[in-house]
Amino acid sequence: MRRSTLVLVLAAGCASRRQPPAEARRELPRLLVPEPTSEAPPPVHPPESAPPPAPLAGKTADESWVWALSLVPELAKLRPRPDTADFSKLSMHKGRLALYAPKLALSMAKKQPPPCLPLPMILEDGSLVTRISLDGRKASPDLADDYTIVRLGGDFNDHDARIAGDDMGYQSPGSDPLLSEVGRGVIRYDGAPVSYVVLCEAHEETHACSDATNRVCRWCTPFVTQVPNPGQAFTPKSQRQTCDPCPPDPVGQDLAALNRVVRNRSFLEVFPGQGPSFYTSQAACKKALAAKPSPGV
Repeated sequence: MRRSTLVLVLAAGCASRRQPPAEARRELPRLLVPEPTSEAPPPVHPPESAPPPAPLAGKTADESWVWALSLVPELAKLRPRPDTADFSKLSMHKGRLALYAPKLALSMAKKQPPPCLPLPMILEDGSLVTRISLDGRKASPDLADDYTIVRLGGDFNDHDARIAGDDMGYQSPGSDPLLSEVGRGVIRYDGAPVSYVVLCEAHEETHACSDATNRVCRWCTPFVTQVPNPGQAFTPKSQRQTCDPCPPDPVGQDLAALNRVVRNRSFLEVFPGQGPSFYTSQAACKKALAAKPSPGV
């Protein structure tokens, strides 16, 4: 009886470890693995290199000029045209002073003023201003009628007059004389506007390589010339028995940007003695008149 009971217990224990029915079992999902293929993977292209930045991008006018000077130092020899006149070197009293001109040629005057006539001036909106009578006998900022207005600023201006109670004026066919000098005792208007352009003296050099091929190198040597007479650029050629790399050409590739900078600035050329001059003392005026009787003195 004891042995029979033991057999029953073991049978029950074995039954407890049996697999559950097939419908109760759940299979884990299988990972999807791509099937092998004979096609090659698509090529991977390297990212395209960005174009070089424009040479003037983000630069102010002054920074652009510094950049232009670094490529063409000759530009530093050009004389800039001042936007305004700086009369700080002159000794004024409450914005007034007297000037003396060896020679004046006023377009609307009936008679030109005599040499070294006292010209009382007043500083007005950055310019020295006076009125000279049409008969050339006197000058004062306070004349009431029949006068020509003379303004000395960045240029010499005598375009306006008052004649018989009416305001009159004229248009100059060309440029007015430009301010070229403000010294301690003199103001000169010997300047004329001028424009410049940067041109290339083109070079071409052929490098003969050892593999029987030729490498042709071209580059630009810049030079500055006046407009509208731009001169001519020529192309010297040479032959070298070498296969050295071509030299860099920073000017040739940025020539258009260079000339954009040059066009955006104003220049003047000075022709000594061609324009009117004004002295702060009558004695200096008479001395200049006697020493050099040129058109403007």
